[in-house]
Amino acid sequence: IIDLQNFSPLQADLEFAAFLVRAMHDYYPGRFARILLVDAPDVFRDFWVSVRPLLHRYAQLADFVTAKDVCARYFAPGEAPAELQRR
Repeated sequence: IIDLQNFSPLQADLEFAAFLVRAMHDYYPGRFARILLVDAPDVFRDFWVSVRPLLHRYAQLADFVTAKDVCARYFAPGEAPAELQRR
């Protein structure tokens, strides 16, 4: 679950994103069932165009969702992180 609610272009660090993706591929292969990109603002879409190819086969696991969707679909009532429930 990646909370992107307050994402800004100043946080768009492609070098760090590439490092993170490499680390996931090398040290945690096959560990992802779903990648939830929560409340991504429109400005994130441009950054996503650069990051998506780095994910290779994991890219198909990524879903853009709202905090409300995450709470309803992935957590029992009242069990979602407080940061997501407050939205």
